[in-house]
Amino acid sequence: KAWLLHVCSSSEDENCLSILTQRKLAAILDKYFNFGVIDCSLDSSLCKQVGRASGTFVYSFTEGPISEIDESLDPQEIAHFAFSQLSLPQEIDWSFWNDIEQDVNRGEYWL
Repeated sequence: KAWLLHVCSSSEDENCLSILTQRKLAAILDKYFNFGVIDCSLDSSLCKQVGRASGTFVYSFTEGPISEIDESLDPQEIAHFAFSQLSLPQEIDWSFWNDIEQDVNRGEYWL
């Protein structure tokens, strides 16, 4: 799973998500994204590792920052942004479906 990270210079920063908003986002994004908040005043090395001192963005520890949302502290806007970054489901045709079914019947699970 990718991460949705919110980075702020300190928890006192007016651009830092409130605890209530953090909880809402964690609940909304559960099972789709890991969610974390980085307070740079407490862990500047982690801020350097992710390459940001502020903002909210989707992050992959293998690829780095993927995309960033414009400054927003609204949990619905942030969640909408995060979900828009997910790839669409793979379309399958009958031939592919039959291959999957044959694999399952042989005990070879495709997931």
